[in-house]
Amino acid sequence: MAWFSKKREDASKVREDSNRRQDPRFSGQGECAAILDDSGRAILACDVGDLSISGMRLEKYSGPLRGGQYFEFKLTGAVGEPPPECIGYANIIRVKDENLAAKFSQPQPALKNFLLDYFDAVSAR
Repeated sequence: MAWFSKKREDASKVREDSNRRQDPRFSGQGECAAILDDSGRAILACDVGDLSISGMRLEKYSGPLRGGQYFEFKLTGAVGEPPPECIGYANIIRVKDENLAAKFSQPQPALKNFLLDYFDAVSAR
C-alpha cells in the first residue's frame, strides 16, 4: 500500500517542502512595527526580526493577539530621513517565544510599493 508510504525519505522531503518561504526574507535592520487599535493609535511597538513582501516577524512581542487574528500596523523603516512609514493589515500565523509571525493581507498595493521601494533603499545602502 504505497499510497500511505512511511519511508523516511518521503517524510523529510515533506518537511523540506513545507519549510520553503513564499518570498525571500530580509533580516531586520532597526525597523519597527506598531500594532494599532481600532482608533489607529499605537498600542504596542515591536522590533522587526525579518521582513518580506508577504509578511514579517516581530520580536519581543508580549501582547494579547494570538494566531488567526487580524490586525492593523504601522511599519517604520530604519533607512531614510525622515524614516519612511506605511500602514497595513496582517493575519497572525503564530505567536511563539516572544515572536509574532504575520502574513500581510492581500491586496495592499500601497504596502507592496512601500516595501519594494524600501528594499531597494536598504540594498543601495
